[in-house]
Amino acid sequence: MLRTKSRTDLAALVSIAAIAGAVGLAACGSGDIADTSIPRAAEPTAALPPAVAPTPKPDDCVPPACQDFPLAKTPHVVRLTSSQWERTMKDLLVLDALPGSSVDFPADPVSSADRFGSEAGELIVTTQHWAAYQKAAEALSALVTGDAASLNRILPAAAKTGDTSARVSAFVAAFLPRAYRRPVTAKEIADVIAVGELAAANVSVGDPFVVRVTWILNAVLQSPKLLYRISLGEDVTKDGRARLSPYEIATKLSYGLWGTMPDAALIALVDGGKLTTTAGVAEVARGMLADPRAAVAMLDFHDQLYLVEHYTDVKNRPLDLHPSFYDTMMSDAQADIRKTVEELVVKNDGGFRALVSSPVAFVNQKLAAVYGIDASKYPQLTSAPTAFTKVAFDPAQRKGILMHAGWLAYEGAPKDPSPIHRGAFVARHVICSPLGSPPPGAAGADPSKGTGNTNRDRVTATTGGCGDGCHGGKGGVINPLGFSFEGFDSIGKLRTMDGAFPIDTTGEVGLVGAFSGAVPLFDTLSSSPRAHACYAAHWSSYLNGSSLVDVTPRWLSPAVAKSLKNGSVRDIVVELVQTDAFLTVSR
Repeated sequence: MLRTKSRTDLAALVSIAAIAGAVGLAACGSGDIADTSIPRAAEPTAALPPAVAPTPKPDDCVPPACQDFPLAKTPHVVRLTSSQWERTMKDLLVLDALPGSSVDFPADPVSSADRFGSEAGELIVTTQHWAAYQKAAEALSALVTGDAASLNRILPAAAKTGDTSARVSAFVAAFLPRAYRRPVTAKEIADVIAVGELAAANVSVGDPFVVRVTWILNAVLQSPKLLYRISLGEDVTKDGRARLSPYEIATKLSYGLWGTMPDAALIALVDGGKLTTTAGVAEVARGMLADPRAAVAMLDFHDQLYLVEHYTDVKNRPLDLHPSFYDTMMSDAQADIRKTVEELVVKNDGGFRALVSSPVAFVNQKLAAVYGIDASKYPQLTSAPTAFTKVAFDPAQRKGILMHAGWLAYEGAPKDPSPIHRGAFVARHVICSPLGSPPPGAAGADPSKGTGNTNRDRVTATTGGCGDGCHGGKGGVINPLGFSFEGFDSIGKLRTMDGAFPIDTTGEVGLVGAFSGAVPLFDTLSSSPRAHACYAAHWSSYLNGSSLVDVTPRWLSPAVAKSLKNGSVRDIVVELVQTDAFLTVSR
């Protein structure tokens, strides 16, 4: 441990130097606010050409993405999520593993059942964050500088030998641009060096260079210029928005596609002018998506889209009604979904159609029993009962992510399936049909206490008072979509009878047409322009840090068209990062 004249006072000074302005920045998490006090380096002045083509003719769009749509106001400073912070620290400090310090951070906002993702503006720094970041910065700086090999990893050649002052200057000049993810000014370098000098004046023992670097790291790791993704833009366009600088684009791409800071290769592409054109952005994005690191964003996006993080909220089901349910079923169901998504869109470059049409799943022996899979057909399920094995459903019975047990059980109820929850999810997240709040007195109504021979009868009776429209009747959406899943019970097992009565899975929705069961419904949706537009709109929201999902903006059309032609997730994302929604910020 370092000895100082007053270590507590020194830590406070360093923390103040590092965090100065963070409270003000926290208020800028959303809205149309730019903190112009943040120093900006000189950057290439070549302006990006328009990120999208001129407004297309009506026959150039793919319904429903056919409306001119004003772009929303843009957050200019967005805090790193806990997972982004973990990966950033690992890459910045060249650690062997994620530091794990974020377990002490306040929890990040999570997506709710009735919307997608969370607003970037919700990622603010609270007093609790501030204290946690300070603690983590002190621990990481001590970890790195306390081991010669670890310290050596982050030192440029000029900082490894020689005069202490020269070594410190060389270290800061190399480290600070990496930490801030952009070129830095001479004043920024001088200010950080001054933190090291402040430490040296107060520390009585230790290697002078190590002392300075320890406290420099302590300060930089708490800086808002590291903890926030800052996007101020540069050249203002005719519509009043500002093009992101090439370094800002690199940062947005890196956190959107890799979940971490830009690496040296990406920064080299920026320095070479690769991100000054829309075509260059597309080329760089395609290369990033081919990198194994892109699996992070692919899995995180689908975790949010399919509510995978919530599956373990289901703790039990009555075993007299659902004897196949077991203690770890929902965590196994999470693994099933994540492995399936990885198989379909990471390893095999699939797209929306694969996600809603593929019969692929991953099961262990217990989950196989829930699915009614004959384990004798898969010897691995007997030889390694807890390991996950790739299997194929009978596609006439179930296929696609929303016919996996995890989602079906999460959107179930203790006794019966929940057509209301299942239908509302498909309406909101698959076809992007707007839904209002339940009428007074209807919220929380329990169909299991209603009358009727079947679950469908009881749900129909319970929602009948809502009239035509939202749930059922003429123009109804929720009930018909939910009833298509009545062939799956409350934990996702196939069924043909509800007690003594046959299952009725028929329905009709204006945006979809008539169907009889979940498989025919998703056969239709796999070719539905609206469903493809909804999927693309969710990706746009994810990349831009918004919970607003709208299928109507005309600039979505290229991504929708690509998806309809069986384009991959990577194809969709490449189209979206070329849009003004991604490449500009509001002023």
